[in-house]
Amino acid sequence: MAQEDLSLGRRQNKILFQKIYFESDPVSIFSYENLKQINPIRKAIFDAAWANVQLVIRTANREIADMEDWNIVADVFQELGLRITETEAKKMRLRIFSLHDVMEMYLKNNNKFSFYSYFDHDKATAICRRGDIYINDMFFIKNPVWQLFILIHEFSHVTGANDNFYFKADIIKNQDTTIRELINLEIKEAIPIFLSDLKHQMLEKSRHVDYDKDFHSNADTIALYAFHLFDVYAKNKNGLKDSAELILLSQNNEPFPSLAHGFAMAGH
Repeated sequence: MAQEDLSLGRRQNKILFQKIYFESDPVSIFSYENLKQINPIRKAIFDAAWANVQLVIRTANREIADMEDWNIVADVFQELGLRITETEAKKMRLRIFSLHDVMEMYLKNNNKFSFYSYFDHDKATAICRRGDIYINDMFFIKNPVWQLFILIHEFSHVTGANDNFYFKADIIKNQDTTIRELINLEIKEAIPIFLSDLKHQMLEKSRHVDYDKDFHSNADTIALYAFHLFDVYAKNKNGLKDSAELILLSQNNEPFPSLAHGFAMAGH
């Protein structure tokens, strides 16, 4: 959990850096409006992921609004192998509606996204804190489909979702082939492989004795179901933005300013 902001940094090349703490780690952060100046390639990568989030959430919101409770129950059983009640179906619908509300809130203020160096805090690729989302360097080297999933996961936290369990996405299984994060695949090709693997993991987790059946309260599961609704019902997946080529550019390997690597801030 991040601690309170302790101090403001100084403007360097008109960029305002801020020092905060995640757990006990001092972290230098900067807002979305400064991302282009810090790294224009990463700005383009993030904008593609953000556009994809909007497309997925709008589709999921539209489709689940037209589904009766029993439709959701049947869909979850058919696609995920889970038995849920109509009460749980209602809660998942409300959760998807809440994702849409969060998306609209962020559209009004992109600076609710902030960025920081992996070298300052390496325990999470992204962090949700009091309705704001903080993202580190590692986000930008992941496949676009995984970037999309991460952002919807964090939006789920803004709605109040928990981390009851996580899916493993470092290594994806495609039939008999292992693909590390699908990094060389276009997003349209990666989504069905990604979804198939996550649905298999969901089924395996549901068979575990400790499985929490309230899947509407878990951030990864909410993101999975939003993805599923998009994959099934999206009329035009060509609307997805693909940043795979940008991710492989050398400029995307340039680290963000890091306190751990001697980045100086006024008064420190």
